[in-house]
Order: sequence, then structure tokens, then C-alpha cells
Amino acid sequence: MSDRPNRLVTRDELHEEINKAVAPVSTLEKLCMPSRGEGPPVAAWCPGRGRNKRPLYDLPVGLDWARRRFLMPASTT
Repeated sequence: MSDRPNRLVTRDELHEEINKAVAPVSTLEKLCMPSRGEGPPVAAWCPGRGRNKRPLYDLPVGLDWARRRFLMPASTT
């Protein structure tokens, strides 16, 4: 991991860092519901081939998001 404070990482890299720094999870989808727009905030988009764009995440912001997600009380509904 780089020492740069505003490091942008891919979804896979963010997943690896969450596993190291917060808690092991099999996928980020275990923490969020992408279909409802819930998840770590996207910092930038990396252009891909054609219309495909890959989201990039600010590493400290993504880790803070994961920590808060783990601390949220479970829903009772």
C-alpha cells in the first residue's frame, strides 16, 4: 500500500484493503447493495473500452465507509 494520503484504488484493491484493515469479507457486495446505490463513494471514473468505466475509490474514505458499515446496527425488518 502506498503512503499517499489520497490514493485512488480499484474496487478489487479496496476489497483487499478492507480485508486487511477492517474485517475479512468475501466480496464488497456483502457490505453494500450496489443495486440501490449503497456502497463506498466513487472518487473518480477510469475510462475503459467502449462505454465501460471503472469506478475508483479514495482509499481512506473507502476504509472509513467500511468501518461505519460494520458498526451499523442490524436491521430488524
